[in-house]
Amino acid sequence: MDHPAAAGCDNLVAMESPRTQYATTSDGHAIAYAVNGSGPYLVAVPAPPDNHIELEWADPERRENLEMLGRVRTVVRFDGRGTGMSDRSADDFSLDARRRDMEAVMRRLGNPPSVLLTGTHGTQLAAAYAAVHPDEVTHIIAVNPFLGGEEFMSREKLKMWQSILETDYTLFTEAMGAEIFGWGQERGRQFGEFFRQCVSAETALRLYDAMIEVNLTETLAAVDTPMLVIRTQDSGFSAPPVVRRFAAAAHNATLVFSGGLPTDGPTPDLMRLIGEFLGEDWSVAESEAPHRVPAPAPVPDVQALRILLFTDLEGHTAMMSQLGDHGGREVLREHERLTRDALAAHGGSEVKTLGDGFMASFGSAQRALECASALQRAVSSSDILGQRLMRIRIGINAGEPIAEDDDLFGHSVIAASRIALQAAGGEILVANVVRELVAGKGFLFHDRGPLALRGLDEPVRVWELNWR
Repeated sequence: MDHPAAAGCDNLVAMESPRTQYATTSDGHAIAYAVNGSGPYLVAVPAPPDNHIELEWADPERRENLEMLGRVRTVVRFDGRGTGMSDRSADDFSLDARRRDMEAVMRRLGNPPSVLLTGTHGTQLAAAYAAVHPDEVTHIIAVNPFLGGEEFMSREKLKMWQSILETDYTLFTEAMGAEIFGWGQERGRQFGEFFRQCVSAETALRLYDAMIEVNLTETLAAVDTPMLVIRTQDSGFSAPPVVRRFAAAAHNATLVFSGGLPTDGPTPDLMRLIGEFLGEDWSVAESEAPHRVPAPAPVPDVQALRILLFTDLEGHTAMMSQLGDHGGREVLREHERLTRDALAAHGGSEVKTLGDGFMASFGSAQRALECASALQRAVSSSDILGQRLMRIRIGINAGEPIAEDDDLFGHSVIAASRIALQAAGGEILVANVVRELVAGKGFLFHDRGPLALRGLDEPVRVWELNWR
């Protein structure tokens, strides 16, 4: 049976890389796996479809993460059916079928008691395996999990992606990279290349289709294994309410929040949390790791897609007249403080102040909406703004503005500003393109219909975000 590595892989994999081995499933598929490190077993349960054990080891940053884990545990990785180095001819991607992949690998290793480390939709397989083989699983670490497959990617969003998947696979994979790392970032483009080598477009679509159908509520009810549920603060994958629902459905789960992106690998904070959960000293692995020189900050692409956010303090002129210069300035300072705190907490960039409002940009639609919601909550509970019944209105749009002299210009900027002016105090209005970018992320919207905005030729369909 042929198991070709991705093109270009031969020159990337060093001689000391873990040997790729194969286990055969009960339904006849060859599953590639690799082992590194020493000590008790830790199984890195894959979150398909972007898995490739050899390319992961060939990447310097991923390899460093795996070597770090290998200082405290024997790390087992495998490519699920249809992906990476495993059999690409599979046509059954149900959860039962994917569980057979893991059973084959664990059987080859002698079914050792193991910790399962996974994230996002890889949690489906980890939970299913623990439910059927409770004696083999000592602990589960689940990063940014969710109960239902549609909480990761809705059926509506998959339908939107399907035509792109089937006609322009490069565009799809680079859009996925942009969703993870931000539009215009080199890491997003590199992720797109990696994704295409991991899996075919047809298999990716079938895997997503199968994973959407899974709901773990009943499965988790059968799992008593101690579980550490981690939500990374900067995650673009699972909103906090989604992770909380997952933790609540598990019998023996501990929920913690950690800084960083889910793509950052085992950060010192994650290593500490996992080590404490297992009752082990994982600081040794971090202290022995070579110093990683931070990558230089990416240069913004002036034509990159950006999420544009405008705020406006309602009734500013009347407020200044009523309170006077000193009292009015106190209100404005509080507004500025709350806005800048929210931008800093959610990765937003202040473009400029507008006297009684702000213009800001984001690389992620989800972070922009989370920022807007957090800002409205902060304003409503503020001793100064909230008690004075001062409210802000927020408008959000997405587009490719022109960047010049630390400012942004263009049609998308004008539309965002006009949308903000259509909002009432305490409201967040978003353009339809923004709503589509966060489909399946757990946000609730009310359709406000198409609005004719001053200075724009065509109406813009606008939605009100429910932030309360």
